[in-house]
Order: sequence, then C-alpha cells, then structure tokens
Amino acid sequence: MNRYVHRAVLAGGAAAALVAVAACGPPPNTPPPPPPPAAAQAIWNMNETSGRTMLDSVRPFNNGVIGPGVRIGGGVYDFPGWVNNVDAGGNFVGAISPTDSLVSVADSGHLLEPKNGAFSVEGVLQARLTGAGTLPVGARGVAYNIVQKARASNLGGFWKVELRGNGVGIGRIVCTLGDGRNVVSVQSSVRMDNGARHSFACRLNKGVFAAVVDNVSANADASILGTVNPVERFSTSVSIGKKPGSTDPSDSFSGWIDHLSISAG
Repeated sequence: MNRYVHRAVLAGGAAAALVAVAACGPPPNTPPPPPPPAAAQAIWNMNETSGRTMLDSVRPFNNGVIGPGVRIGGGVYDFPGWVNNVDAGGNFVGAISPTDSLVSVADSGHLLEPKNGAFSVEGVLQARLTGAGTLPVGARGVAYNIVQKARASNLGGFWKVELRGNGVGIGRIVCTLGDGRNVVSVQSSVRMDNGARHSFACRLNKGVFAAVVDNVSANADASILGTVNPVERFSTSVSIGKKPGSTDPSDSFSGWIDHLSISAG
C-alpha cells in the first residue's frame, strides 16, 4: 500500500512545529484537482524585450524588478542562479549576489498569499543542467528556490516552490506552505531535470495541497494549516529565481522561466 502523507513533530524553539510531508515514494498519478476557486492576482508573461520591469497583466499591477543578471528576450527569462558557482566536479563554490539572479515583486498589500485557503502558483520552466547533463552534485537535501514569499522562520508563515537538487526526489518540484506553526510540503511525482520544458503548479484548495507537473498531480492533506499570512522580513515581496536574502548558490534556480501566475482567495 502506498503511504501518502507522513506527519512528524519537530522539537525546538519556543514551540514544536507539526510538519506534514508527502511520502518519499511516488504518489499515485491521479488527475490534478481543479484550479482553486480564486481570482488571478498576478500573471507575468515574461515576454519583455527591453527594460528591467516584469509586467503584470492583472490590475492592480504587481510589476517586478528584474535583477541585472537575469537575461530577457524571446519570451523567456534566463536566470543564471548557480551557473557560475559550480566547479568541474559539479560542486558548489563561492557565493552569489543576493539580487543579481532575482526578480522581486513588491506585495505590501499581501495579495499574493493564501489567506483564505485557496491559492495557486503556476508556470512553465526548464532547468539548466551541468556539462554532465545533471543538476550539480550539491549536498543531500539541496533544493533550488524558484519562487517564494517570506522564509520558514516568519511568524506569520511562508510559501515557496523549489526544485529538489539531490537526495530522494531529485529533479522534482516541492511545494511548501507554512502558517507560522504548521508546515505542509508535497513533492511532484514527475521529474523536471531532463533539460526539457515542463509546466508546474502548486495548488491549495479545500484542504488539499497538490504539486502538479505536466498535468500529473501528487496530493497532500493540508487540513492542519491555518491562515498563511507572512508579517516579518521578506513578507512584503515575492522573490522569483532564488531564496530571498541568500548568497548560497544552492538556494538559486538556474534555467528558464517563461510564464508565472499567482491566484489567491
């Protein structure tokens, strides 16, 4: 029998955190749940040919600031991420700029987060591979941050989308939500580290959290989550391309993104 969800209590800090994580084994290839009953808050087509502004097509516009290292044109954004910080053996070396490979979207009105249990982040990407045709060697547990709001230490919660870089589940999307006490993660069953373009989505709807790749869904029970409403550092912007504030190359996505949207209700 497949095991869908594992729950564990992690001690530490002032209070224990209850974490629900999708099982390491491949989840059933069930059809994805319908998109959440929420309005699109931002749609970035990433088709700019000049300038350093990523344009939103949904009012009120949540336009982004494109970091100097991100290349645009041809209907796609090229995020360098770790590409200049990997040695011949595929190991990470040195530090990266906290802003060069980043697109930052101001969200002081907190429109781009799942306050009321209906939320999705969706897009299309292609992961960059090393000369050996793989992701960098890295360390066990490495995950490249694709898009994120706040960080795990935020008292009000956080959300993020990552690409697993090593260990169990390498090459799969990991969707994570936290409400400040509880955290739920779900990992896709389809790998994305083959040099091809893939669609992806992290969808929360009616207590179910899904990681969807190429229309194949892996689901986790998210009923333990309360309101996700970040309030501290990094809570007023969405970071695309890397973990906000980090200079670790293993926290940065390297590759191409040509569409991204966020819905919330």
